[in-house]
Amino acid sequence: MVDLFLALKRPGYPNAYVYNTGQWQKYQDTLLLPAFKLSEAGRLRLCEKLIDYGLFRFTKSRPVGREKARVRLFEEIVKAYPRSRQKGERSGCILQGISAGYMKADRPHLYLIVDKTRSGSAKQFRIGDIDGYVGLDLEVTVEVKDMALTGANTLGEVGGFLLKVVENRVMGVVIVAAADEEAIDIVRSHTAVTLTLADILDAVSRWDWRKQEAAVQGLIHFLAHVEQNPDAVSRLLAFIRDADPSHESLLHLE
Repeated sequence: MVDLFLALKRPGYPNAYVYNTGQWQKYQDTLLLPAFKLSEAGRLRLCEKLIDYGLFRFTKSRPVGREKARVRLFEEIVKAYPRSRQKGERSGCILQGISAGYMKADRPHLYLIVDKTRSGSAKQFRIGDIDGYVGLDLEVTVEVKDMALTGANTLGEVGGFLLKVVENRVMGVVIVAAADEEAIDIVRSHTAVTLTLADILDAVSRWDWRKQEAAVQGLIHFLAHVEQNPDAVSRLLAFIRDADPSHESLLHLE
């Protein structure tokens, strides 16, 4: 009977095998003997009444999961959203937005400072494109390049950033579209790490929906309020509409 009610998703059914075994003698005359005296039809009727009683008395448990899984939207964006320069969008702004969203979700304890693409971090008294602080302390700085880093171009593209990482003794992260082993070694020799899109996708694939959603909101915020580019926002929302038609951000889609 216990297995039946568990199968019917009524976990409130009493289940205490060891305890009940020691109590049978209390009910020998009042319950057990009368039950065994019943005919086959009587025992069937008794079982039916017990089942009806259990179905009425014990609440059915709700399903743990959803009938349809929610779309893991940030994963889809990293994997498939076109980052090639579009009319009205600065080159690299999408990867910078993805990076800002990634950092916001992955390190919510940091206060992130990020500016428009190609704004010049030095002029803004920043080290990288994204700086993460705890109070007065710079904890991590991120340089974003939507390109493939190689051993030949690494120092030319991110050498200045890497020197500042060493000078300021902070954690440095270089986010790029791709990187070869020589480039990764050069970055590592400057006490920094390389994150390619493949690395980000691998990490994000293990995030739960809520964490991915925080990254999506960080990307939308960057395009709308940092980059201040309504065309880029509209293009992203059109992608979201196709990937997840129920996403709340679509309330802002004209």
